[in-house]
Amino acid sequence: MEVDARIWIEDDEAIWLSGVIEECLDGDFVRARLDDGSVITRGVVDGKLEQIIHLRNDQDDFTTVPDLISLQYLHEPELLYAVCDRYAHDLIYTYIGEILLSFNPFQRLDMYSHKYFQTYAASSAQDMSLPPHVFAIAANAFKSLCDDKMNQSILVSGESGAGKTENTKFLMQYLTQVGAMGVPSSSPAKPSVVKRGGGRGKKPTAVHAPPGQIQTQILQTNPILEAFGNARTVRNDNSSRFGKFIELQFGRHHTIVGAKLSVYLLEKIRVSHQSDNERNFHIFYELCAGADDDLAAHLSLLDAEDFVLLNESGCFTRRDGVDDAAQFHETSQAFTDMGILADEQRSIYGIVAALLHLGNVALDGETCGASNMEHASIRPDSLHHLDTAAALLGVSSVELTCALVTRHVTTTKDKIMVKLSSGQATEAKQSLTQSLFGGLFEWIVARLSSVIRHDAESANSIGILDIFGFENLVMNGFEQLCINYANERLQAQFNDLVFAKEQRMYQAEGIEWKYIDYPDNAPCLRLLEDKPTGIWSLLDEEGMLPKGSNEGWIAKLYSQYLDTILHPSFDGDHAASTSVKSRRRQSEPVPPKGCLQLDKSSDRPFQATNHQRVEYQFVISHFAGNVMYDKDMYLEKNQDTMPAEAVELCGASTNAIVQALLSKKPPVAAQRLTRQPSNLRSASVSSQFKAQLDELIVVIGRTQARFIRCIKSNDAGVPTVLDAPRVLQQLRSGGVLEAVRIARAGYAVRVDHAKFLDAFGFFLRLQRLPSQLKKTPTTASLSSGVGPHKAAKSQDLKPLVEWTAAAVLVQFHRASWSSSGTISDDVVAVAKKVVEQGKVGDRPAFLASCGAVGFQIGQTKVFFRKDVYNDLRRFRLVTRHRYITTIQQHIRGHLARQQAARMKEAVRCLQMWMRERLAHRARRRRGAAVLQSWARQILAVTQYKKAVAGIPRIQKWWRHRRWTRLFHQRILDAAKEAKSMARHSLPPVQVPSPAQSSQQVVHEVVVEAPAPCPLPPATAAAAPIKVMPPDASCRPDEVPPRREVDSLMVSLSVENAQLKQQVQQLQIQQQHQPSVAAPVAADPSVEFAMVHIRALASQLVELQLQCAMIQSSVDSSCPSGANLVLPSPEAMESPVVALDLALPPPPTSLTEAHGQLQSLVAKIQVASFTLDQLERQKQRQLKLQAQEAQARAVVQTLTPVVATVRHVASYVPVVSYVVSQVETKVHVSQQSWCVLIQ
Repeated sequence: MEVDARIWIEDDEAIWLSGVIEECLDGDFVRARLDDGSVITRGVVDGKLEQIIHLRNDQDDFTTVPDLISLQYLHEPELLYAVCDRYAHDLIYTYIGEILLSFNPFQRLDMYSHKYFQTYAASSAQDMSLPPHVFAIAANAFKSLCDDKMNQSILVSGESGAGKTENTKFLMQYLTQVGAMGVPSSSPAKPSVVKRGGGRGKKPTAVHAPPGQIQTQILQTNPILEAFGNARTVRNDNSSRFGKFIELQFGRHHTIVGAKLSVYLLEKIRVSHQSDNERNFHIFYELCAGADDDLAAHLSLLDAEDFVLLNESGCFTRRDGVDDAAQFHETSQAFTDMGILADEQRSIYGIVAALLHLGNVALDGETCGASNMEHASIRPDSLHHLDTAAALLGVSSVELTCALVTRHVTTTKDKIMVKLSSGQATEAKQSLTQSLFGGLFEWIVARLSSVIRHDAESANSIGILDIFGFENLVMNGFEQLCINYANERLQAQFNDLVFAKEQRMYQAEGIEWKYIDYPDNAPCLRLLEDKPTGIWSLLDEEGMLPKGSNEGWIAKLYSQYLDTILHPSFDGDHAASTSVKSRRRQSEPVPPKGCLQLDKSSDRPFQATNHQRVEYQFVISHFAGNVMYDKDMYLEKNQDTMPAEAVELCGASTNAIVQALLSKKPPVAAQRLTRQPSNLRSASVSSQFKAQLDELIVVIGRTQARFIRCIKSNDAGVPTVLDAPRVLQQLRSGGVLEAVRIARAGYAVRVDHAKFLDAFGFFLRLQRLPSQLKKTPTTASLSSGVGPHKAAKSQDLKPLVEWTAAAVLVQFHRASWSSSGTISDDVVAVAKKVVEQGKVGDRPAFLASCGAVGFQIGQTKVFFRKDVYNDLRRFRLVTRHRYITTIQQHIRGHLARQQAARMKEAVRCLQMWMRERLAHRARRRRGAAVLQSWARQILAVTQYKKAVAGIPRIQKWWRHRRWTRLFHQRILDAAKEAKSMARHSLPPVQVPSPAQSSQQVVHEVVVEAPAPCPLPPATAAAAPIKVMPPDASCRPDEVPPRREVDSLMVSLSVENAQLKQQVQQLQIQQQHQPSVAAPVAADPSVEFAMVHIRALASQLVELQLQCAMIQSSVDSSCPSGANLVLPSPEAMESPVVALDLALPPPPTSLTEAHGQLQSLVAKIQVASFTLDQLERQKQRQLKLQAQEAQARAVVQTLTPVVATVRHVASYVPVVSYVVSQVETKVHVSQQSWCVLIQ
């Protein structure tokens, strides 16, 4: 040791003192300065200084150290100081490797809420970032169950009052909640209907609850079992007086489906006897405090102080503050949730009340005069208690009295009734009371199991063991011997799983390992179990003797274990133990040569001083300490005799539950009158209890066990106080210190070769191996995906495992994933050499490299340290995730391309079908349009021809009539004017010449050319119609009715005739007048006609110019391919359409002028019609141009949309279908606009 080193120094009072070395003296002596400033000197004469002085860690705050295995120095003082520091900060849970230390804080802490449940349920099994917790143990067990498909078990051990029951509740709470997460929530179901046990010997049956309620029912077994199986003791207010092992059953989908409940060794003697400051079972006090008035009146209940079974110890309350009345209501609610109906609950409470009244039945002894023998009788003042008990049990008072004070002895010839003494009757009453309560407890357990047990649906299970803790009371008897024996068996199981089995496995696997000795309790177990000299065997043997007694049994123990050889190491109050053959059990490993072995000469666990031998007392050295056992009714309690009268009494009951209480146990004769062995005797309690423990150990051995060591912080039950000596004593007795040494030197994780290759074989495939190694069978099996279990049929897997382990080291080094430190270059070089060669050349170097990293390769398994395995698993998950992501990318791309190709083909087929449909529809439309145009043309031509056929005749007739009437009227007027003049004074009558008359007529005829009649396109080239000036009442394009035309013709004919007569008269008068010679001059009518001819010609030229201008504008704006409706070629070649600026030659006569006028009028009509058609064509062209501009704007708008959709379609294959639809619509729109344009 060095100066200024921080150390722990052993002390008799304070156990360990902390200080700093000031000076190293000669020999094994040091001078140290303690933390309080004092200076002490310590040393050893024989031995090593390290045995009393230990180095201390530099760290003083252990609140951030959840697992003490990670400390640099971990020994007894450092472990004690660390747990004390964590307890002072309310950190009651601490990891010691795989073991969880749990301290009882004697107060409620807020660390079991739903928030904590969600935190640990969402964590991984190897998540060490969360603080230690009982939920973490449950979470790891559940995850191992899901991953490995292996049954799990959690063993909760510790002294009485250390908190085992509460931790068991928390384990069940977590596992039922996490197991119910896969069950769909449903509406609250009604309690399951339960069929009452109908008769004697029948098991109660029930209809199982729905899955959504099973987790609640499992949790509700706790208050029922605590009420009937727990009691207040000196060291614990809620001490379990029975052992319980509950296996939570999980289905194939890891949902909780039920539970299997097993109980061990109920302390029935407590019903009749309690020590000072102890109580009877909770249910008695809860019933007296919590029963309502109706139930209390029905059961005739009194205060707890008035019942003999409850007032023996004078203790009626609990120190932990639990209210008995509130607990009674909780128990009743639990019964209801379990499906036990109200009448059955009243029957159960009635049996409990009957036991209370039976305890108040007092017995007196009466001496018979003839035989002078004492006979027991019922005291008169307690008869009402007897009647009440009989009524509640469903039997008569007479039958109950006979069962208490008499016995029936069967001989070879007859059945004899024997009266009991008062003492014997008192024992019979106590035996009946204990048997009834024990039978009621077993019936309740069987009933609860029938409700929650579902073996058919169970695939795996997680077992939770909550058994009575080690006890060392003031008076220890048969019950404490059984309880401590059970703890010895569990400690042996712990030693076997943690120490012996671990070291045997290392030795069998051939890995480098330093043997570690541990405290073995095999001598104590041999003392109890050996045949025929073990304590249990001697007890059973003494019980079979006719005059066997407790004193005789204890004397045999003295003779067997103390009277042979006296041990010099035991004097005073400690008896010397004797040395017997020190043989170890088969489960104990043989340490290798050179390892330190303990001297087995002082392993004798049985001790007794001379004073103790006088009092028939003895001491057994248990793993948790020495316990002195007093003289007790060992034989009676071990036999657990059941009087035949009690069995017959229950069988005759009218209560179905009472009938089933003692139906399973065969009756036993209470007192044997002969030496002949009785066939009514059952197996002893010790043998039954041993068989139950054997079965329990076998069940636990088939599971993956986890341990929770509960530590009682102080014996006073005061919060925030930690008694260091008591804690250290529990740590020593529980083997925690040795577990620390095993955990620090051992390998917590071990994996089979096949599973190792399954999990990490892909690391070898990631290496670039030489071609000759790729062709080997082992590499081929891995590269082809063949599992290692198939490869193991033809070759050993260890070389392949070593090769894979080297590849793991290489990959691990490349990724720098080791949390414990970097891997050295020498280790990596050795691993690379193994990978390249395909085999291990230098095996010692390779094994040393593996050990330096933190794992070793055995014959059938690969052993890892916990931190190394956790790092390796995380690295494996990250690596696999990376490659899985790449594979998924390729697969998704391949699937997307296939989907795109299928969609493209489908779109192409749809487009082909749609184009075919559109083409077919276009052909039909074009055909329909041709038919419609042909029909319309025929109809229009027919109507036009009809109109044309009638209009010229009417116009001709009407114009002729009007001109004739006008001409005749003027002639008549001139004649009348000439006739009225005086013949001698008037100048010569100037009769208008024909030329003047013609001029007037021409003036009337030549008018402005009317608007041409609209003609269909097919008739535009027809001959022009001779248009005369129409009358105001009749337009040229209208045909007058037939009747009007006829009447008009008649009236015109009459007027024509009259005009002819007047003309003839005028001609006759002119003939009688002398003719007057007129000068020769130009004809004015012709000149007048010439003026109008010029005007019409100029008008014709203007119309032709307008037509030419419109035609040029239409030609320039018309797109290529447009189909314009133009006049026919005949009309285009006529002089009316062509621009003709030359005037016609002057007419020489009126007839010629009239012809020219008619020709000009016809040309003007044709020009007007052509102008009208061109203006309509121009308007249509402007409209089409506007529509085309709109179509182009739509196309320009849709073009970026198409581009965007095509861009998106490159990423989303489904959008390609939308793009094709949009393209189709755009294409159809373009065709539609083109059709409209055309």
